[in-house]
Amino acid sequence: MKKGIFVFIFLFLFFYMGCPCPVFAEEKVELKVSHFWPPTSAQHELLLKWKKKLEDESKGKLSLRIFPGGTLLKQTIEWEGLNKGVADIVYGIRLETAGREFSEKMVIFTYGAKKASVGGRLMYDVFNQFQAYRDEWKTVKVLWLAAAGPNQIHTKAKPIRKLEDLKGMQLRTAPGAGLELVRTLGASPVTMPMSETFMAIQKGTVEGCLGPADILKNFRLDEVTKYTTNANLWVLLGHYVAMNTNSYNNLPSELKNIIDNSMKWGREETWKMYDSIDEESINYAKRKGHTFMDLSSDEMTRWYSVIKPLQDKIAAELDANGYPGTKLKDFLIQRVKYYSGEGK
Repeated sequence: MKKGIFVFIFLFLFFYMGCPCPVFAEEKVELKVSHFWPPTSAQHELLLKWKKKLEDESKGKLSLRIFPGGTLLKQTIEWEGLNKGVADIVYGIRLETAGREFSEKMVIFTYGAKKASVGGRLMYDVFNQFQAYRDEWKTVKVLWLAAAGPNQIHTKAKPIRKLEDLKGMQLRTAPGAGLELVRTLGASPVTMPMSETFMAIQKGTVEGCLGPADILKNFRLDEVTKYTTNANLWVLLGHYVAMNTNSYNNLPSELKNIIDNSMKWGREETWKMYDSIDEESINYAKRKGHTFMDLSSDEMTRWYSVIKPLQDKIAAELDANGYPGTKLKDFLIQRVKYYSGEGK
């Protein structure tokens, strides 16, 4: 009897340990993905394409459950929620101050960048060049980085053709380093959610706003503004798709490889998307009679003569705090010129 029991245990362990397809390897993995964009957005559509790509390549073993519109994590806590594992993956924008002491104000150094895809390239350039920037992302698994398009000036009634036209204007501006730049140029920045900007311009609370071209269509601001000045003040760096470290480490190697192999696709598709939505919005607004203006070369030189001291000030503050601020400033200015020369 005892011998039979030993034989049974031996055979059980043999087949269990030696089976080439253990039960647990066939379990499906579902990852929770959080983002704050609406389900009608191009950002959400991109994630749906990525979801299908991962499901196809994993033969259904890996799936994404996407929570749009901040239903899982509000934008203000998405970075914290990602690190705590509330979401396995977040597609968001890093806007918090803590943990971004090196990069918080580096958008000021991107003056003159003409496309969102340039901003994406700049992020990778800085990531590869500066350990201080890599350290700001070390708590998560970065899948890819991107940037929104250049911030332009959209106004209700007064076209901006020269620096003096900005003096005293109330302009909605996103929180962050851009506030300092707007003040430096002579305007008065006003912070508010983008969702409130339409009514604020309509009522005259503000005279216009700063932002990429896509806000004209996506937030219907073409209906309350008449003019856009292509000033290319800065690109909003910090857009990211990242994964909770534990969620990534707990995946089977096969699924890790599938995610890793999708990162280049995600990066390039996201860059194209941001360029595309700006271009679509410009064409949309033009068809509705919106006027777009470029600054003259002389005027651009004047604007930069005002912006440069602010860039130097921010770089010096970073240097004083032990960061390579001047090196970062010079590096980004050079890279913006490089990509402008390539016409990207």
